[in-house]
Amino acid sequence: MPALDTRQVAILTALLESDRPIPAASLAAELGISARAVRYNLPILEFWLARRGVRLVSLPRLGTLLEAPETLRKSILTEIGQKEALPRLTPYDRLQTLLFELLSSTTYLTGSELSSMVGVSRGTLRRVLDAVREWVVERNLDLQVRPHVGTSVVGDEMAVRHALIALLLEYGLGSSLLAMCLWDSRGGESTRPAAPAGARMILKKVEAWNMPENWRFVTRLERDVAITLADDDHLYLALYLALTLRRNLEGRFAPPPAPDRDRYLRSLPEHSAVQALAARLKSERGQQLGDSEMAHLTLQLLTLPREGEPASSPPIKLATLDEAALLPLVGHLAMAVGEKLGCGAANPEILRRMTRHVARVALRIQSGLPLPNRFSDDVLRDYSELYDATQEALGALESKLQATFPPQEVAILAIYLALAFDLTLPPAARRSPRIYVVCPSGGVTLSMLLSRLRAEMPDLKVVGVDSIRNLSKLDTKAADAIISTAPVSSAELPVLVVSPLLPASDVAKIREVLGPAKTARQRVTR
Repeated sequence: MPALDTRQVAILTALLESDRPIPAASLAAELGISARAVRYNLPILEFWLARRGVRLVSLPRLGTLLEAPETLRKSILTEIGQKEALPRLTPYDRLQTLLFELLSSTTYLTGSELSSMVGVSRGTLRRVLDAVREWVVERNLDLQVRPHVGTSVVGDEMAVRHALIALLLEYGLGSSLLAMCLWDSRGGESTRPAAPAGARMILKKVEAWNMPENWRFVTRLERDVAITLADDDHLYLALYLALTLRRNLEGRFAPPPAPDRDRYLRSLPEHSAVQALAARLKSERGQQLGDSEMAHLTLQLLTLPREGEPASSPPIKLATLDEAALLPLVGHLAMAVGEKLGCGAANPEILRRMTRHVARVALRIQSGLPLPNRFSDDVLRDYSELYDATQEALGALESKLQATFPPQEVAILAIYLALAFDLTLPPAARRSPRIYVVCPSGGVTLSMLLSRLRAEMPDLKVVGVDSIRNLSKLDTKAADAIISTAPVSSAELPVLVVSPLLPASDVAKIREVLGPAKTARQRVTR
């Protein structure tokens, strides 16, 4: 049965309360909308009322009349008063909402069901579904429409899962999902970041995924493997686990990996941690995690960036070469970029970290896993020469790996190289405003932000570096502000959201709030 949005409820209420025909212009004036909006919504109301045995009659030169006895009118008024009306959705919200519903569903959805989900006519629905098809085709899926049956997204199971996660994160729900996990894991109160109507509808449904518990399961994986994931990657893995468990209950399972890949994954400490997680799931939820699902979860965990990795961790095994053979190749890449830009010797520790990152990215590409889309536009704007040099020198490495690095990963490699060529900045000369640095992405993103802060504002004192999940543990008396690369929904200190590349506008923002701190350029000219 179609759901009514707030505008449709208002029009229907006016019609129910009148025993005479009402012209569209009069309804429009009463409700503060256009007559065209009234006429657009009348067919939807006619369909909705027909299911309840009520006729909506259009009388020429008189208006629209609702034909129903008084008792039925009161019954419908009570019904719409008790139900939560569908919020008004923008065209973008409609697209995201239908994408979520179609990707989440394992059955065909009828046109009436889809129309009711976003409160549009059949004609508008067809236009939205055209945009849905374009979106899913870009992600190696297809939109199948079967007459008298319905509409469904079809394709590889793993592509469906990755598309759903991409939709949630590209829709800008990362901060809200992170807050959803952290509130319940802390048991405290917070205020969710503001979100548009469509996003709130999706978040309401994601609440059924039990995200706080899946977040805790990922935390246990971290502990078992003795690593720390950045907040963004922790959230990604929690979403992947939640989807895996839901899809399994619906009879949708991951395909088995190739035998060689399966044997390799089984030999890793990550797989042992996933096996322990599977045992907990069976004990606590009564849900079985099959061998194929454990292999795919192991692969996801293995290829996400991490901090604090033990030195004894086994090297990553790629389809074309081992991780050990990557280090000289990365060294040659750095040398080529350095020669082109006239840089000195690269920091060997940064190159070692860069090699590990390249190995993880190459394995994700070879395995068909998605890559995060992080600030490539910022790098292109502020480090265009370095980006171009990195992209030009990358060809030999890509050939060896048989993997093409997308723009966002070229940007990450450019940041590694920026750090490798410029980590010898002098320490701050005196005490000054104190800050905590928070970066959900962690890894090289955090390193770049710290390096840029030292370069642009060497008088700032960084008293701590942490993730959003640990904000409640910060000593608020030890700092004057928090500098973060992502919005923070609740904090006792002022929060300055900046790009990890710290452009001039962000430097000015920090100076405006913290006052006495001087930029590197100001220190030279004093």
